[in-house]
Amino acid sequence: MPTIPHMRAIPTLVSAVAACALAFAFGCSDDSSTPVGPPPIYSSIVITGPDTMLIGGSALFTATVIDTGGNVVPSPGLTFSSSATGVATINNAGNAQGVSEGDVTIQAAGGGISSNVLPLVVLPGFGWVDQSSAALTIQNLRGTHFVTTREGWVVGALGTILHTADAGKTWALQTSGSTGYTLNAVAFISPTIGVAVGSAGRILRTTNGGVTWTPLTVSTGGSGLNDVYFQDVDRGWIVGNGGVILRTINSGATWTRVQPSPTTSDLERVSFPLYALGSNPPADPYGFGWAVGSGGTILSSDDFGQTWSLVTPFVTTDGLFGVSRRDKANALAVGANTRVLGTYNSGPNTLWQLLPTPSPLTNFTAVSWSPQSPLPGSAWAVGKQSSGPALAIVFYSDDGGGTWTPQFLPGSAPLTGNALEDVYFLDDNHGWAVGGQGLILHTATGGR
Repeated sequence: MPTIPHMRAIPTLVSAVAACALAFAFGCSDDSSTPVGPPPIYSSIVITGPDTMLIGGSALFTATVIDTGGNVVPSPGLTFSSSATGVATINNAGNAQGVSEGDVTIQAAGGGISSNVLPLVVLPGFGWVDQSSAALTIQNLRGTHFVTTREGWVVGALGTILHTADAGKTWALQTSGSTGYTLNAVAFISPTIGVAVGSAGRILRTTNGGVTWTPLTVSTGGSGLNDVYFQDVDRGWIVGNGGVILRTINSGATWTRVQPSPTTSDLERVSFPLYALGSNPPADPYGFGWAVGSGGTILSSDDFGQTWSLVTPFVTTDGLFGVSRRDKANALAVGANTRVLGTYNSGPNTLWQLLPTPSPLTNFTAVSWSPQSPLPGSAWAVGKQSSGPALAIVFYSDDGGGTWTPQFLPGSAPLTGNALEDVYFLDDNHGWAVGGQGLILHTATGGR
């Protein structure tokens, strides 16, 4: 019957009118877009807990809760949360578990409000920790570079390229297509774009974080390439044997040969092997850098690597295998026979001088000077001990290279008979060192 639906609608309409009238009588709004929930039953939540914990360890966070009457709530109902569960988890009892290295924040909520936010740093351990077993390789490792405290790469013999996204807790082998080459160095300008260099002029480039690596054809006369460094997102350098210097201005897509110009008659030195490029900080408005090599060779550039000049007078005849630049005027170089050099200013010029020899005697291979600490700053030098047991070794300096102290290294690592070939620090705490037989060491505490 057609009239029945209309008859049933009348009570519904009356109910709606009555509801609106009742709402009006009590001063309620008809704006349903901002519903009003129950008022908070807690007036404050304050949580406390540790600021550091270890991977695999546990920590307890506690809360003091005050209700709206000013009384302490003895058994509050709270929900704890971690900002990154891949780093640390926490249950509603406040028990946190360390999962992997990194930084997280911990917070609690309940009774209509949220607590203060506490930072938590999850560490792999204090001092240096051994990550060699996680690398799953016994190849000699030659170079390393990290773009964050969690993501980085290691390269080495037989075209080995390893990648980590969890600060080295786990490593994955990437396909280089270069098993006939030793890769000596790697550098990234972003998490996706990087370049690796090695023997017989091998240059590899990736634009997808190492998922694929593409060989580049560059005329080097077959000279081995020993180091690569990007000064900013566009400009970078490569150095190698026979005094080879290559330069890019397009993020490593193409490279051109640069010829150094000696400032003295000592022409043969510019054809010596060049082993390392100045690093830190990654961007430099001055376009200033150093390259070091055999026979105490030091080259300098002040135009973003377009031209290079031989630095005289020579400070040493020992081979120099590592150099790190703290800023425009401050740099360190290390080499054979425990040789350590540092810069100083003489008027408008930056000159080099020998620094005190550390003990025990060591053949240094690399140095890294933290770009973040105030001068004189923290620095690390690595190599192989040449007096006493032949061991991989790390030295630490807290005064810009004036004095050096060996740091304790884990006995589980393959230290005996091996050298550490490279070291890279992102800041005062986070660093990696790599060497022979798959040796990988890591610290999140500056090795201390």
